[in-house]
Amino acid sequence: MDWMKDLLKTPPQASRARTRRLYQKFFDLEANGSSLIKLDPHEAGLLGVLRTHYSARGIEPIPPVYVLLSELAPFSVMKKDDAVEALAEYVLWMEKPRYAKKSWLTTKILEALSTRPGDESPQQPSAHLAVKNNVGWCDLLYPRTKALILLNQGSLI
Repeated sequence: MDWMKDLLKTPPQASRARTRRLYQKFFDLEANGSSLIKLDPHEAGLLGVLRTHYSARGIEPIPPVYVLLSELAPFSVMKKDDAVEALAEYVLWMEKPRYAKKSWLTTKILEALSTRPGDESPQQPSAHLAVKNNVGWCDLLYPRTKALILLNQGSLI
């Protein structure tokens, strides 16, 4: 019945609500051990949303899991609530860019990609791979920022 509530929402609100529900569905599947792939529930929720987005849009073939995980690199290091909201905005931006809070999303991604010297983040190599594969959020970055990520192997600092 949640879809009926979406009928009363604006397109951006409905898109964000769908993403939150999808995330929770995949999170719960993994947390309950019902998933075939064994991942951290948070990572499973993020991955499930992104795979569903590509599948629902008819994007074939769906990028390999390692590319999807690299695309999720900035979201994976955010706090759970921030990650879900940022991913909801990212999906909206990919579907209907004019409705998305582009500057907020860009800021969240840049903050997540920024690491201080000495901080080791498992997402640094993934961010590097994401830029090499020119994933969607790369369009939010300046060319110099992408070059810096490639030069520093995934970090902005």
